Amino acid sequence: MTIALPASIAAAAAALCLAACGPDTVSAPTVSMTPSPSATAASPTPSARITGSPTPPPATATPHPPASTSGAIGQTLTLDPGSVPAGSAVRVSGYDPSRSCGSMTILSNAFPGPQEFAGVHAVTAPVDATGHFGVTVTIAASTAPGQYPVTVRACGGNFGAQLTLTVTG
Repeated sequence: MTIALPASIAAAAAALCLAACGPDTVSAPTVSMTPSPSATAASPTPSARITGSPTPPPATATPHPPASTSGAIGQTLTLDPGSVPAGSAVRVSGYDPSRSCGSMTILSNAFPGPQEFAGVHAVTAPVDATGHFGVTVTIAASTAPGQYPVTVRACGGNFGAQLTLTVTG
């Protein structure tokens, strides 16, 4: 679309467009001076044409939201994100309202070894004074795509919350 405007208005419109839309979402306008038709040929009024159009923002990967669940006594377990490509990191965190354990053993065959419990790969996360725990785990690049249960052991028993981590190729 081409709009003929006086030069001062064209410059203001260009500045407004860039300020409002940002340089990442709008192509830079092109301003060209052309005389506008006027009643008298002796004093033509300059005008400007603005060309250019909005461009879509660059394509970005859609982030995967966290997965979260809670148990019967208010305990929580969160995977952030809930789906990761093999070779990426996932944050496993939660809350133990009983605050009775100094650490949690988090189990999933999506995790790398060498720690395990009952044949399932495991990581340990310390529990702070408020009952919160968390650890970041990097999933091995060689992990096969699929759905992997994530469970927690607390003080020798089941924590009572389970999630499924999706590993993509």
